[in-house]
This record gives sequence, structure tokens and C-alpha cells, in this order.
Amino acid sequence: MKPTKNFSHFALGLLVQCLFPVAGLLVIISIITSWGVNEHWGVMATYTILTLVSSFTPIRTLNSPLTLNNAVIFSGIVLYGTWIGVWSALLEIIIISFIFKSKVSRALANSGQVLITVWLVGTLDQFFRTYYPDYWFLTDIGLILVYWLSNTLLAAAGISYFREVSFQVIIKSMLQGGSMTYLLLMAVGEIGARFVGAYEGYSLTILLGTVLLLRSVFHQYFASISDQQKKMEEIKNLNDSFLIALAASIDARDPYTLGHSFRVAHWGRETAKFMGLPPKQSTEVYYGGIIHDIGKIGIEDNILNKEGALSKEEFERIKEHPVIGYEILKRTSVFPELLPAIRWHHERVDGTGYPDKLKGNEIPLIARILAVCDAFDAMVSDRPYRKGMSVEEALRRIQEGAGTQFDAEIAANFVTMIKSLNEEELQKIIRANNRNQEIDVSLTT
Repeated sequence: MKPTKNFSHFALGLLVQCLFPVAGLLVIISIITSWGVNEHWGVMATYTILTLVSSFTPIRTLNSPLTLNNAVIFSGIVLYGTWIGVWSALLEIIIISFIFKSKVSRALANSGQVLITVWLVGTLDQFFRTYYPDYWFLTDIGLILVYWLSNTLLAAAGISYFREVSFQVIIKSMLQGGSMTYLLLMAVGEIGARFVGAYEGYSLTILLGTVLLLRSVFHQYFASISDQQKKMEEIKNLNDSFLIALAASIDARDPYTLGHSFRVAHWGRETAKFMGLPPKQSTEVYYGGIIHDIGKIGIEDNILNKEGALSKEEFERIKEHPVIGYEILKRTSVFPELLPAIRWHHERVDGTGYPDKLKGNEIPLIARILAVCDAFDAMVSDRPYRKGMSVEEALRRIQEGAGTQFDAEIAANFVTMIKSLNEEELQKIIRANNRNQEIDVSLTT
């Protein structure tokens, strides 16, 4: 959800759209007298070629394209100073702005943040050369980290402002999206720069060859990883289909609870997301909801389909379904992470549930979430012997059971989440009786 345009957004806009471009302009002015085109035309020509090659031949990583431009810029700073880093950075910005047809405001902001990073690293490099010339290996590592940190933070600020997405979300995504690859490329740029500095002569040509070779190696590596991911995705889809078919077969045995598993799965996933759980955990809750009643396969039809209240003996038999389902899935040795959802979704936090009378946090989180969702769906769904109760009454009972039947925090989050939905959307989900309907009305997929 996009944040409101409050003071923090205004301040971020001031930083990105005003300070970044102004700072970038000051960087250009501060080094313009040091460019030395006539003296270093060969260096400029070489870095022009390196920048062009890097810009037009990106490496396709697992998350997004990644160019070698930062490694090229960094090597230029280490070898020849800030001026060549600025030259390469400006070329990169012009190329990227042209390729992506960037708006002027975005191009200027991007220019500023890149040039700030180049100036910062170049200034630190000169400081280290002056005062710590014998510790070049350690100072180079420091420069790489400063370049990465500065570039990441400033770029995240720009992306956060223009996309109106939380800065924290952008940072997290960037850190998970190839930081190690980024740092490795920077290290290669540093090694290449030291190699050129040691041997000079034709070593710039060798550096160009190294860049091309490095791009080829990374391209083949990520292509191989991508193929493996596709195969794993195919296996996952097969497993998903198996779980869905299994849940559908369970629900089909009882026409009055048709779609129950999918609705519980839906509410479970949305509750997990609402609580801020990681995507992987939310997905586990979803699939746990889909197969939480798998044990009903072992319950007789005359009990499952009985029109009317169950006898004490019949209810005791129904209470065996969590253990039956647990044993079925356990013997298959697949989806071990879903076992708690099957066995313990009828436990109560006060220790009076079944089958194992677990208390409080002894009950796994996935089971505590599904316990609330399972109860809610059971209360609002119609049965042959009763009409489903209103959402308001079901929520009142969940609040009443918080701390005894249900985990208090989960119950509170669930109630808040349900109340945030409009009535039409809520009723569509309650009435959904198959997976296709459930997907159509999902809050998020």
C-alpha cells in the first residue's frame, strides 16, 4: 500500500529532486579542471568502450538485470581518480536514461545519487593514498563497502520517492536481490584496477577482455540457476496440484462444507500477512489450511454427512481426524512443515483442546492461526441443521474466546482484518465454495 504524502514524503522529495541534482552538479564542477582529455584520451576512450559494453550487455540475475558498470566506475576511480569515475558514470546515466526513456526529474535524481557516490569514494581513496598507502588492500575493501552502501541507500531513497513505496521495503528488496553478486563484481573491478596499475601498457585491453569474460561466466551461471528454479517450480506446482486435489476430495465428501478448506486457507494466509509474517510462512499457513482436514478421509460418511447434531460417540470419532491426517501425511514424508497444521488446529490455548491438550505457545503458530480461521468459517457457514451466524456474532465469539480457546493476539489481528473488508467482498469469500471462486475474491494472490 502506498504511503500517504506526508511530511516525510515531502522531505524525501526535497532530497531526491533538489539535493541530488545540485550535489551532482557540484561534483562535476569540482573535478572539471582535472579531466585532462588531451593527456588521457586513451584512458577516456577505453572507459567509454567499457561503459558501453557494460551498459548494453547486462547480466540476467535471478531477480533483475545487473550491469558491470559499477565495477567499471570503481576501477576507474582506483586507477585514475574521481574524474574518470564521473566520466563513466555520466555515460552510464545517459545510456540508461535513453534506454528506459526516463523522465528528466528521474534522470537528474539518478545522476545526482551516482555522482555523490563517485565523489565520496574518490575523496576517500585520495585520503587513504595520502595517509595509508601501505594498507591498500584493506582500504580497497573499505572503499568497496562504502561504494555499495552509499549507492544502495541513495538509490533506495530515489526508488522509494518515485514509486511511493516504503524506504524499508525497498532496502530489504535490494539487499535480498543480489548484494553478494554486486560486491563480488566490485571486488573484480578492484582486482582489475590493481592489475592494470601494476602492469600498465596493454593491460587496459586485458581489462576489457576480463570484463567480457566475467559477463559470460555470470550469464552462464545465472542461466543454469534459472533452469534449476524452473524445474523446482514445476515440482512445486505438481505438489500444489496434489494438495488442492486432496482438499477438494475431502470437501466433496461433505456437500455442506464444500470449499471449507479453501476458505480456511484463504483466511489463514491473509491473517498471516496482516500479522506481518514472511511470505514463506504465509504460504505455509495457506497450504496448511488447504489440508488441515485431510484426516476426515478416515471418518465414516454416515458421520460426516449426518443431518443433525452428532452423538457423543460420533463426536469422539470426529475428534480423531487430526491424528488420522497427521499419520497419513507423516507416512508420505512430504510437506513436514504442514504436519502441525493438521494435528493441532483443534487445540485450545487453555489446554482443553484435542488431541494432545497443548497450551499456549506449545501450540505451533500455524495451528493457532488456523484454529481461529477454522472456527470463523464453521460459524458463518450454513449447515443442514442450522443457518450460519452473522459475521458480527462470529467475531464477537472469537473475541470472547481470546485467551481461552484462541491465541489473544491472533484473534485480535483476525478481527481487525475482517472488519477492514467491505461487506460485499466479505460475503463473496464466505459464499465461495471452490478454489476458483476463492482465488477470484482473494485480497492478494
